[in-house]
Amino acid sequence: MPFRLLLLGVVIVLLSPQAYAVTLWAGSSCTLTTIQAAVDAAAASGDSDNVIHLIANESYPERVQVAGLNVTVEGASAGCGSLFNVVGATSTFEGAGGADTSLLTISGNSTVVLGDVVFENAHALSGIGAGGGINFVGSGSLTLINVAVILNTAIGGGGINADAEGGTLDVFINEGTQILNNTAQSASGGGVQLFGATTLHMVEPDTWIALNHAPNGYGGGLHIVAPATALIGSPGFHGAPALYANRAAYGGGAAVMGSSTCPDLSHARLFLYTTDPENPIRVSDNVATVSGGGVYLLPEDDGHPLCDAELNAHDFVIEDNLASEGAGMTLDEATAQGFVDHGSSALLNVGARPTGAVGCGVDVRCNEISGNVDEDQNGQATLGATIFVGTSSIFQADALAMHHNIANFLMHAAGDNDLEGGISLHNCLTGGNNIARELIKMDGDDNPVVIDQCTLAPDIINSQYVIRFDNTSGNVLTISNTIIDEPGTLSLFNPGIDLFVDYVLTNDTSTLPTQVDVVLGEPDYVDLANGDYHQTATSLGVDFAPAAGGVDLDGNPRDVDLPVANFFGARDLGAYETQRTFSCGAADTIFCDGFEL
Repeated sequence: MPFRLLLLGVVIVLLSPQAYAVTLWAGSSCTLTTIQAAVDAAAASGDSDNVIHLIANESYPERVQVAGLNVTVEGASAGCGSLFNVVGATSTFEGAGGADTSLLTISGNSTVVLGDVVFENAHALSGIGAGGGINFVGSGSLTLINVAVILNTAIGGGGINADAEGGTLDVFINEGTQILNNTAQSASGGGVQLFGATTLHMVEPDTWIALNHAPNGYGGGLHIVAPATALIGSPGFHGAPALYANRAAYGGGAAVMGSSTCPDLSHARLFLYTTDPENPIRVSDNVATVSGGGVYLLPEDDGHPLCDAELNAHDFVIEDNLASEGAGMTLDEATAQGFVDHGSSALLNVGARPTGAVGCGVDVRCNEISGNVDEDQNGQATLGATIFVGTSSIFQADALAMHHNIANFLMHAAGDNDLEGGISLHNCLTGGNNIARELIKMDGDDNPVVIDQCTLAPDIINSQYVIRFDNTSGNVLTISNTIIDEPGTLSLFNPGIDLFVDYVLTNDTSTLPTQVDVVLGEPDYVDLANGDYHQTATSLGVDFAPAAGGVDLDGNPRDVDLPVANFFGARDLGAYETQRTFSCGAADTIFCDGFEL
């Protein structure tokens, strides 16, 4: 049975008169000619469960208000009194008549389910001016199934504004739902804006937030203000990325921001994770005219450091975004008069996956920040970084590949950390990036950097150094189990920082400590020309370091002892561990008589 027909059958059962106390129809040929009349009738009934059917392909040029009501509004009905839907049809909330408010306003403790409806062409530019399509200020839940919120405009929250008041609020963007081409005219949240104890859930297939705009504010696609949370695990819409081609001044894809009004430790949080192993969560082709092409993080600036901004991403792709600074992401800092500076945090594959999250499938591009470009609105290169880490901000990644980004720096940290901050990279890979200055640049003091089990494969680096520190005070660099393969450069500009190095293969040893486990040489890759940075079994970086457990960037076991001479142990250097699954003729074959394995 086709999916649409199957879903329709379910809807008929759930929305039948036996399942609801009140079942109503609204349409030009029905007894109740408007949606508002049907909502009012449902409210007057005093029943706790209500369903309102809208007529297929009919437009409703009205503004609807729902207050303290449990109601399902189901579009595409075949006619007044019919329990059958027209396959492929919708019903439309249309912004006609010049009214300057939201198409649907929800308040109080309400549970609202919307199915097979469209919200389009509304303007909410007077009063609070929030939520051109839907404005929910209250508690309860809002569920969208096969809903389109298109071409709406508001001061903020162009498509949807959700603000928890008097309790918690859950917003579910479910299958078949598009938040598309909406605009926050002068504030933030072009597609969706979240405030208060609101949680957005967008984890089902065929959902996306795309082509929305906040030209003067934050969050072209999504604006999250503490203590709000967004859980984005959608595989996208018919192959398109979940957060796609949105535009803002700050945070083209999403902006995550602290607030002075939220309870302590109730940070604004964005969770990005994969629910379909063949289609990882993607944040792609977004634009920030100022900072944070993919994601922008900003804590509150009033000295309230326990209510900040956090990105938590697992099994993701952030690609092809543009910004003047932080084309991939910006972790901004807040400076408060009389208080210590504090920053935001990005945790990539750190900690347990969220409920419902899965790993990416074999040979699926995943855990990448790739193809992002730092440039201005005129297409001119800027002094920005692919990833900018502000003062007292924390960037931690375990399993991250960074390819084909174009920027002044791949990673740039501001330093001068009043609180804990810095960069930590485990199981990381670079390769094919086009960098005008250093690959990693550290300014200011108290700036710790950890690089462990990474492969810095050949990039275009138009600088003398791969890593550069410009201040000695309190700065610490740890490099371990790592390959630095950046021909024509020196490994480190070191003005006297605390430096800890062990088990390193590098093209330059002159700027690193002279010790037996820091080796001058080049690895052998399986297919460097085509971007395969796995080492062949005879590569110099194979079976180099002492065993320590864990997995590599592919998720394969570490410490695989191959039948080659060990330097210090069975552990390979770099992002990948060469496995003992050879076949004759493969690039990493050592022996082919079948007795060694």
